[in-house]
Amino acid sequence: MQKPAGVRRALGRTIRVASLISTAAVASAIVATPAVAGTPATASLVGSANGGSALLTSSAGLPTVKVGRIAQQSMPCLPASGVVYRNQVNSTRVLGSVLSGLGTVLSAGVIENEGVATFNANEAFVFERSRTANVSLLKGVIAAEAVDVKAASKIDAAGNKTRGGSTEFLGLKIAGNTIINGTVAPNTTIVVPGVGTVILNEQVHDPALNTIKVTGIRVKVDTLTYKGDIRIGYAVTRVQPADAQLDAQAFELSAKANVAGILKTTIGRQNFLAMECKGTGGVEKSQPGVGLLSKDLGSLAVLYSAVNGKRTTGGNGSFAYAIAEVAKTNLLDGLITADVIKSQSNTVKDASGTHSNAAGSKFLNLKIGDTVIAGNAAPNTKISLGVADIWLNRQECQADGGPRRIKSTCDGISESRFRVTAIYIKVKVAIAGLGVGAEVRVAEAFSGVRG
Repeated sequence: MQKPAGVRRALGRTIRVASLISTAAVASAIVATPAVAGTPATASLVGSANGGSALLTSSAGLPTVKVGRIAQQSMPCLPASGVVYRNQVNSTRVLGSVLSGLGTVLSAGVIENEGVATFNANEAFVFERSRTANVSLLKGVIAAEAVDVKAASKIDAAGNKTRGGSTEFLGLKIAGNTIINGTVAPNTTIVVPGVGTVILNEQVHDPALNTIKVTGIRVKVDTLTYKGDIRIGYAVTRVQPADAQLDAQAFELSAKANVAGILKTTIGRQNFLAMECKGTGGVEKSQPGVGLLSKDLGSLAVLYSAVNGKRTTGGNGSFAYAIAEVAKTNLLDGLITADVIKSQSNTVKDASGTHSNAAGSKFLNLKIGDTVIAGNAAPNTKISLGVADIWLNRQECQADGGPRRIKSTCDGISESRFRVTAIYIKVKVAIAGLGVGAEVRVAEAFSGVRG
């Protein structure tokens, strides 16, 4: 979709500013730490970026001002090498209450956050960036045409760890004074009477974890009525040795339908549960969900998600699994009914590599149209009806960075990712409020291990 002209101009301006900061700008701030045992193939890569946040509290009984992380972008547990992950908003404005006297606490134009990880036999590298245009804080006391924040961390095959970051400003003004067009030294501090302290290019290093956190502008507000923090532009990266990387996710229903190019019906991942990248230590984490009733789709009486994973020294024996289960299903005006629908995705690493399967997946009393499915369906069973194509026990494999394929076995040398979808529906003729091309997923589980 094309951006409005004003947005394109602001974004173009930000991108031109961003081009002033070369990789060398980050490289010049690189900090090295001693080598440690570990190889890039099993490095743990972490990165995220956001456009800013705010939390101001009052001792005078005035309303709290709180803004979550704007357009947050986070690297997945198992990022694909060279793939850029992005998030963006076109504008943001946060007002204080009339009584607070704060006016516009925070406003900004286009905010873009992005990150990328690359890894091979020689090194693992993660890079994050946050770009914000037309910044104004506290009724314009702090303002900038653009703020560009970068952070990067790297580890090589010998275990040498490095990290660095930078911030560049265009037209930065504080209390009406032009401060800079370009970079400033890390943790540059300016006191603004009646407001508090401004920290530019704030950088926090953790050598043990090879982590760097960079904040473009941090305002430590300290007034008679409010205290707290406002931040603009934040990026964090971390790369450190790890025996294995894990991922596990589960949800019970999602749907999307476009009619004449307009999103008519969308249901996000219901009862979604994701495992932390470090795993659960081998203790299953579960999440029951409330029943779901949709006039377009039908009903699911009971939802249940579970994930589990554990990393082991040396990687061998590391595992991850996810379970997505639904009871008492009635979908698309009774076209699909079942007492139990369950997907399970399992991945484990041993001396020969990584291996995934769908053991534990099952159906109980599944009926599609006039067809009764006796017992479990074979992997990737396809049933074509007049109104829809339906896949049962759909299994998708991605191994060693290759493309995702419909495949019931999944083995890799260093990485396997496996997605199991109990029922995948592609609508061919409008039915139950869903138009042609609508997609529905029921009980989807995903697991992966790299290491």
